[in-house]
Amino acid sequence: LISVEPALLAIESVLSVNDEKLKIDYLDLGTYESLAIDVLPAFMHAMKLEFPKIKLNFLVSRTSQLVKKVRSGELCVALVTETEELENFNQHVVGEDKLGIFVTTNQAKSTIEDFKQQGFGSLSTGPNGHPLYFKKFLKQFGDEFKPTVLSDSFEALRAIACSGQLPVLLPHRVAHRIPNQLVEIKPSGAKNYNSGSHKIILISLDRCDVKEAKLL
Repeated sequence: LISVEPALLAIESVLSVNDEKLKIDYLDLGTYESLAIDVLPAFMHAMKLEFPKIKLNFLVSRTSQLVKKVRSGELCVALVTETEELENFNQHVVGEDKLGIFVTTNQAKSTIEDFKQQGFGSLSTGPNGHPLYFKKFLKQFGDEFKPTVLSDSFEALRAIACSGQLPVLLPHRVAHRIPNQLVEIKPSGAKNYNSGSHKIILISLDRCDVKEAKLL
């Protein structure tokens, strides 16, 4: 389980604004599936301790859909991955991640060349395509190593990788959630390997509650 202490410390740091107790009765937060699994249990527990009567609403969707909902006012705040769609949003970087091609630990001695014929599993293209960091990561493999299984869920892809049937493209945070299950493989002799590094960003708009965004 993820420790709730960091979340509690963060909440304590903003509970008082100008000596006035911050009151929150309702909170909605958008995030994507994999981050929800990592973050929400501890976050929910910490919020319930400080605000016992709070009503929490978590909307889980892909980044492109979350951006649209914040822009339209359906959501005030969302945790999303780096994308080119964030102009005019308030942005607070809360973490970083990177991409990799992962296989089971039993396949740890393999390289990408060993799987060129069968390809790999990858995230399906969203309504606005993949973000730039994702495209650059895929581009380095050229036409010889392509996705042959697509899903809109990193969790489904992780399960495929754990089954040993196919290499899968995953964020490191997702791949390493449970230690010693998956390992990253790279092209043999890779010198300029693109890691697909990207930021995890909390976005909001000025029309929403500034205190709520700061707390999150």
